[in-house]
Amino acid sequence: MLKHCPKCNESKLLDQFYKKRTGLQGYCKVCQQNISKKYFKDNPEKAVKNAGVWAKSNPKKVKDKQLKWNYGISLKEYNNLAEQQNHKCAICDNSSKIALAVDHCHITGVIRGLLCRECNRGLGLFKDSSNNLIKAAKYITSVTPLKFKLTAF
Repeated sequence: MLKHCPKCNESKLLDQFYKKRTGLQGYCKVCQQNISKKYFKDNPEKAVKNAGVWAKSNPKKVKDKQLKWNYGISLKEYNNLAEQQNHKCAICDNSSKIALAVDHCHITGVIRGLLCRECNRGLGLFKDSSNNLIKAAKYITSVTPLKFKLTAF
């Protein structure tokens, strides 16, 4: 099925129009994007303010867009994964009031699970290297503590 865009005067497939609550936008996606770009260029302060107001009043939509952009998953998929993990970190099993981070392989992009901020940061600091993590585990379990205490600097 086709819809006519009055801006570019072309008839296009329906998927070439953004959805809105009551149906489809009047202009096609390309024309709507051009209008938005021009508005942002001509009214940068107002546009940023409006975007901030919208973001504050639509936190779930913002989170959904961020997840789709960064990891290719929806907020619903994220919530399903969190539910599967009982809203706990996949490594340390702690639950956090802060949202769990999406852990993914930086080479393949494959999502491995959800982690608390500390565990996710730890993997990042070890550069996702299983060898480094194994070495670190061996180190902390096998090194004999020194017989003296460190003093404050």
